[in-house]
Amino acid sequence: MGGFSWLRWFSENDAADLQGTWYLAGTATPIEITEDRIQLTDDVSYRYTLNDSDKTFELSFGNLNGGGRYRFSLDRNQVALVDGDFSGADTLGDDFGWTIRALIEAVRGRVLAPEEKAAKGVTLLSRTPTGSPARPEASDVPEKPESDAAPEKTDGRA
Repeated sequence: MGGFSWLRWFSENDAADLQGTWYLAGTATPIEITEDRIQLTDDVSYRYTLNDSDKTFELSFGNLNGGGRYRFSLDRNQVALVDGDFSGADTLGDDFGWTIRALIEAVRGRVLAPEEKAAKGVTLLSRTPTGSPARPEASDVPEKPESDAAPEKTDGRA
């Protein structure tokens, strides 16, 4: 229990580790996190606060509010943000089981993701980009054919 407590509450600074550039897992789409904002685009940012004791967060965007829980991978290079309403007891129980599995994987030389990215309401962020950046939307104008040859003429007979 002492080792778990040290890993969970005393070994790292969650607020400082959350700040910086993150990428949506599996993409090269950057997200900037500052001391009090999650900047999705130049025009869209959420104000947030952390409760590093309970491992929860609260978000606000205009008059909209929400929140959830967060969990870092053991190497602190991934973080999962999970939408929902969680108490400190909820996160403590979940984190204890996850930490045991993560330590077993670490012994095997692998890093366990902080959450399953396919789970509902999960946003998984990574410190390193993967994949390619989001492509701009295609325009509604058809592309010019690659060939400069004139189209074939038909005489109208079937």
